[in-house]
Amino acid sequence: MSITVFSVPATLTIDLNNAFTNQGLFNTVYDNLPTGRDYTVTGISFPFLGMTCKTEGILNTYMDIKDAISRLYNYCMKSYLEPVWAVLKSLLKALETIVGKLLDLDLTIPVLNLTLDDLFSNNLYNKLITSITNLYNNSVDQLKDLLKFLGIPFKTYNDTDSPETSIAYLVKNIMVSLWGQLIKKISDVLQAIKTGLTAYDALTKPGVFPPPLSRTWEDTRDAILGKISLFFLTGGPSVQEILDALVAFVKKALNKTSVTAQEVLDYLTNFTLPIFGKPFDWDLPFHGGVNSPQKNLEQLIADIKNYCTNYIGVIIAQFMKAITAILSVFGLSFSVPVLTISYTVCATPNQPA
Repeated sequence: MSITVFSVPATLTIDLNNAFTNQGLFNTVYDNLPTGRDYTVTGISFPFLGMTCKTEGILNTYMDIKDAISRLYNYCMKSYLEPVWAVLKSLLKALETIVGKLLDLDLTIPVLNLTLDDLFSNNLYNKLITSITNLYNNSVDQLKDLLKFLGIPFKTYNDTDSPETSIAYLVKNIMVSLWGQLIKKISDVLQAIKTGLTAYDALTKPGVFPPPLSRTWEDTRDAILGKISLFFLTGGPSVQEILDALVAFVKKALNKTSVTAQEVLDYLTNFTLPIFGKPFDWDLPFHGGVNSPQKNLEQLIADIKNYCTNYIGVIIAQFMKAITAILSVFGLSFSVPVLTISYTVCATPNQPA
């Protein structure tokens, strides 16, 4: 049955130079929802991400806003990683025009015929929905292979899940896992640039020791990126690794050989991951908004994965800011954007008393 829904335009400003969290974004939106006697707010949507107000099914304002905020969080991350990637590619190209070929940069991702450029498309979510729906309905084995490659656990969803719900959870996990492919590729480009700067110094400052640009690059890289160097090889912890670590932590805390999803959710407070510390940017205890501990846990794990990627990405952005002098030599600059987000508050009209 279709539900009558109308929309109220709203805007949100996010300075990506400052830390942003899922909970912070949620609070900003949720605490400023409009109120009125004539309507009831049912959710929010971000049309530029291909989202529309829900007009069918069960309306759960809290859960629907949380889901939308997770999409917005991913967009915020994309919005500063895109200039990181663009400037690094430009620096590599500038060096190659002077010192020769440094890297055969392969932009493909071995997943669903995607490329790295697809990660920066606002239509990626909908593209994944189409692809995963096809695999879900027609090729479960291929879907399992895909999830295994990305480090996402596969499970048979219970009969209470609609295919649409199951696919949405799968797509969320896939979307947050794809960023690891970019992180690994950034590592290749950073190494090629180091080689290029060494050659550039030899051409422009022969006999000068230490070589000015390559030494500055190396010292800055070690000082800022050294902490996350392992993740350039792995792309960061996978969804499966995060889940395994979390379950192992709760088993030890409860002295049990197996634990339920609800027990995991109940004992999150002191959980940490090496390097990342407490990997939560939702307030605890975590409430996913649905009466399904398993689904709430899946949502939380995906958001932890995104938190880890953002943690790595912010450090890479700090490195980019620290190499301003090197970038300027090649006519380049780097800045993190301030976003003005237009979104829609969804509401249903109240029946007159």
